[in-house]
Amino acid sequence: MILFAAVLPPPVVVTDIAAATAAATERLPRADRLRWSDPRDWHLTLAYYGPTSPEADGPLRQRLAALAAATEPFPLALRGAGRFADRVLWLGLGAGEPELAALAAAARAAGPGAGTSGPEAVADRRFVPHLTLARAGGPPTPLAPLADALADVAPPPWRVRRLVLLTAPPPGTAPQPGAARYTALASWPLGGPATAPS
Repeated sequence: MILFAAVLPPPVVVTDIAAATAAATERLPRADRLRWSDPRDWHLTLAYYGPTSPEADGPLRQRLAALAAATEPFPLALRGAGRFADRVLWLGLGAGEPELAALAAAARAAGPGAGTSGPEAVADRRFVPHLTLARAGGPPTPLAPLADALADVAPPPWRVRRLVLLTAPPPGTAPQPGAARYTALASWPLGGPATAPS
């Protein structure tokens, strides 16, 4: 199974982002050409472990539980849109980047020690915290106008209190109709005991 560690925004933040993006995209041409992420799938990826064997799953969960226990809750805020060329449209951070980056680095380091082999778990890649809103598909779609239209999006800040282990379907596999793409397998409270996940 494909695993990755993430932080999830709370429902009030999801609702705020959904309303802001709907209002902005109604006014812009070609927004319907994008593949918009289901709000139920919104997250900030900390570490991508890739296909993970059952033998590595248990050790990875133990390491993530210990990481969560050693990390205190911290404030986080999303603000403004950005893009990876004309491929991905995303929201960036307005607050909490140092804490999130430290959590991401530790989550990435947990992978190889547990026996995962995902490229981001072992590569020294620059961490760019973001919440993916949409991906380009089909004809090229300039994303700069959308990023500009969403520049002032600033959902309410929240305190990150949980580290979540998500699974994704294999490449090329579509989720069941009406179902979210990602599934939470486990989560651990930050600053809590390094015990079984909930």
